[in-house]
Amino acid sequence: MKILAVIPAYNCARQISRVISKFDERVSGLIQNVLIIENQSEDNTVNEAIKALKFNKNINGILCSNKKNVGYGGTLKIGFNFAIENNYDYLLVLHGDDQGDLSDILPYIIDKSIENFDCTLGARFHPDSKLYNYSWFRTFGNKVYNKIFSMALNQEVLDLGSGINIYKLSSFLEKDYLKFSNDLTFDYCGIISHSYRKRAIRFIPITWREEDQVSNVKISRQALFTLNLLTQYCLNHRSFINRDKSNNKDYNYSANIIYENNEKYNHE
Repeated sequence: MKILAVIPAYNCARQISRVISKFDERVSGLIQNVLIIENQSEDNTVNEAIKALKFNKNINGILCSNKKNVGYGGTLKIGFNFAIENNYDYLLVLHGDDQGDLSDILPYIIDKSIENFDCTLGARFHPDSKLYNYSWFRTFGNKVYNKIFSMALNQEVLDLGSGINIYKLSSFLEKDYLKFSNDLTFDYCGIISHSYRKRAIRFIPITWREEDQVSNVKISRQALFTLNLLTQYCLNHRSFINRDKSNNKDYNYSANIIYENNEKYNHE
């Protein structure tokens, strides 16, 4: 089982070293390589990531920088492409702002139960999840949207998109993710596509913290856009699935490597 951890990072200078430090000796036996994709940050994310990679000898890691800011979704597309093209079996996504906890997903790698699902998705609103400093208003709003999506997709949805997920890459060889949006609604498009394609999804409980992170979500705008996505899908399933929602049809999703902490990093 060959796993690549992808860490999308945008303005995470205060948190990225904490995230990298969680890849300790135990984790190195489970996750072969780590790819940090920096999305044209306006702070010191790059330098902090390099320092943390130099310090952590447990990581076979690579840091790359997007040629332009392609959003959260565009960054994940680069990660998916890299993982598929380099023959990984699974892609683990962990956000660079340290809201999710890597240790929450390790048991499912250890017991190999991720092999039974196309998507193992961290769910902030799972009954067994633990939320710290997360507002009641956002919790209520997210649960309402989860119910709406559950009814529309005829499938239980416990989170439209959190910061820690694992994907079985053999289920993504058609690269439908390239048609998802490039912004923070990438995961919402994913939930819809997974349902349409009958992918096996499991939601798992996680620990979620909001401490020194800065949210890039504009709540009212996000809420309206999310409903619009679901409405478009309900009106015409096939048209929605086949339409490119990224507005970057001709963009080559790639990034420039700027640092590797191990010359033997596996590119093959």
